Amino acid sequence: MNVKKMKYFLIPIFLMVMLSVIPIAVVASDFELDTGDHEVEIIQHIPATPHEDGRLTLRCVDCGRLFVFSLYATGCVWGSWVVEREATCTQTGLRRITCNAGIPHSHTEVIPATGHSFHREEIPASCTGRGEVVYSCSECDYRRTVDGAEALGHDYVKTITQAPSCVEEGELTITCEHCDYLRVETYLEPTGHVMVERITTASTCLEEGQLQWSCEYCDYSYNEPIGMISHEWGDWIIETPPGEGIWGLQFKECLYCDAREEEVIEALPITPVERGFFGVEEAVVVGANLLALIVFAFLLFGEFALILWRRKRKKEIKERIAMERGFSDGYQSI
Repeated sequence: MNVKKMKYFLIPIFLMVMLSVIPIAVVASDFELDTGDHEVEIIQHIPATPHEDGRLTLRCVDCGRLFVFSLYATGCVWGSWVVEREATCTQTGLRRITCNAGIPHSHTEVIPATGHSFHREEIPASCTGRGEVVYSCSECDYRRTVDGAEALGHDYVKTITQAPSCVEEGELTITCEHCDYLRVETYLEPTGHVMVERITTASTCLEEGQLQWSCEYCDYSYNEPIGMISHEWGDWIIETPPGEGIWGLQFKECLYCDAREEEVIEALPITPVERGFFGVEEAVVVGANLLALIVFAFLLFGEFALILWRRKRKKEIKERIAMERGFSDGYQSI
């Protein structure tokens, strides 16, 4: 292709590019054409006039998506933006602009969400719970919590609150230095009694004694009986010496008590002597028989006197009864 033919080919292309760029630049000076990250090319361009809108159609060269934009009349005189809905942290707002040149045109744009304005607060970890990081928005009530440091674990302190006794286990209290954790455990087994014996009442020949066992470390105690001891007898003492035909008496006493034990001593044999018609033995027998006869006579007389007294007493009782009944003359004695 020669230079002359090439000139005629390039001039239309240059004019087409200029005509397509100029309206876009004009529109872009008033409102932004939002196509995102797409790389676009012009498919259709209808330029705007002072009183009529135009249109611009773009297409993404990579994905083929179409974007259609209105090109407002070039005769519009735009006023100030009016916010119709305020943007918040999470919601977009809206604003509108209106043409003041008598052309009924307005343009609405989205106001991007402002996003959260976070305040960071760190809650430290405790013995049993992990820490937290709290993000709260200063503009709204949005709050987000994420995990922080791991739980610290308890820092134990062991205290013997009760030592073991003779019959009870000890007590060990476990607490944490940094929180109100508390646990009670058994500390050692009971020690058992340490018994000591003591005689509280000595035993005698007549009564048992008392032995007390008591613990050295507590007030536990119990008693045991001690058996009686045996008599410790002294020597025999003759209280009544025996004689001829007369029994004697000897005794012995306990060295520890008043117990006494007696024993008869046999009489000495009687030495025979010469005697007359009546000997000693005959005299004793006669005397004993005479004494028995006297006692029998006394008992017989007493019995007879008792019978007479009873008869007399019975008669008196009957007379008194008869007198009480008014028959004092009709009574006959038995």
